[in-house]
Amino acid sequence: MGARILCVAEKPAIAKAVAQHLSGGALRTISIRGNKYVKNYEFQFSFGPPWGNSAVTMTSVIGHLTALDFEPQWRHWQSCPPGQLFDAPIVHDVDKSHFVDTYLSQERLSIAENIQTKARQADALFIWTDCDREGEHIGTEVRTQAVKANPRLEVKRARFSNTEKAHVIRAAKNPVELDERQANAVAARIELDLRIGAAFTRLLTLQLGALGGALAKRLISYDDA
Repeated sequence: MGARILCVAEKPAIAKAVAQHLSGGALRTISIRGNKYVKNYEFQFSFGPPWGNSAVTMTSVIGHLTALDFEPQWRHWQSCPPGQLFDAPIVHDVDKSHFVDTYLSQERLSIAENIQTKARQADALFIWTDCDREGEHIGTEVRTQAVKANPRLEVKRARFSNTEKAHVIRAAKNPVELDERQANAVAARIELDLRIGAAFTRLLTLQLGALGGALAKRLISYDDA
């Protein structure tokens, strides 16, 4: 019996194109609950060793799957001096219960739940996110959700630059590892954007607002400065 492979692309259109090429058009399309854009495509494909002839589910995310924010007690404007935001605890999760101002919609939660459900039934996760830094980071977000449901999953990624049929099939038969360094670079940038933006926006708004006048009612962001 072949392996069960869960493939996850970065965008619904990429998932559909890859599924069409790998299946030769012989696939089943299933809608997921809570998201009208993301579909599950089920088909058979022969990857070669070690997976062999496998039962495949191809699905997708829609860009980033998770969000980053401070823990709730640090997010009120008077909760701490702005400088403390450089060290304040943060949460990085798909669960919107952690977030008040910045959180993922119910549609994104349904995508995460779909990945977890399919991962429980899979032997391997095959990531088809874009082959750039952002794509590597999104791949790690997908991996986090899948491994949460099935810690025994083998995880690989497809290295591809277009969705031409021969190129897609070649990528499918030559899985590689996620580039952790590129993913970590994006994670660092996201955290720095949050910490620097929040700290300086609070500092500027509170200090300049204290001068009164028009500034008293204005949010002065780090980008404005």
